Amino acid sequence: MRNPARDLWTTVFDAIPLIPSLKVSEWAEKYRVLSPESSSEPGRFRCDRIPMQKEPMDSACDPEVQETVLWWAAQTAGKSEVLNNISGFYMHADPSPQLMVQPTIDLAEEYSKDRIAGMIRDSPALRKIVRDPRSRDSGNTTLSKRYPGGSFVLVGANAPSGLGGRPR
Repeated sequence: MRNPARDLWTTVFDAIPLIPSLKVSEWAEKYRVLSPESSSEPGRFRCDRIPMQKEPMDSACDPEVQETVLWWAAQTAGKSEVLNNISGFYMHADPSPQLMVQPTIDLAEEYSKDRIAGMIRDSPALRKIVRDPRSRDSGNTTLSKRYPGGSFVLVGANAPSGLGGRPR
């Protein structure tokens, strides 16, 4: 006997691609491509290039960790790539709503254009799920990227209205 509810759920779950349980560093090595505009070594991301990135990335998906502090010198050691890999992981492997706060709204726009857009464009797994912002119905703008299961929003700390009404 047919069970329409079971058939519906089977169809839904069969359509959802299952991604094996990965740590952020494993996801980055498998799916992330570094953009030529934002990396001196474009191409496939490799943890062995800067080994100190691995632990902070993996702490982002460890339920025992509540806070990670990166105490590294400015413009060294790929802190932005750590953040980008965490964001990419939560877009693709564990879809969730995300919020990234930059010092100002202008810096948030610049970061989105310089770092996030390239990451999405050059990483095939992300390009498949984040629609092109030029499409009318994409739901994507410079400061907001939508994907199945969540969204990635950038705001400026100097614009308190950007933080209001955003459950993240």
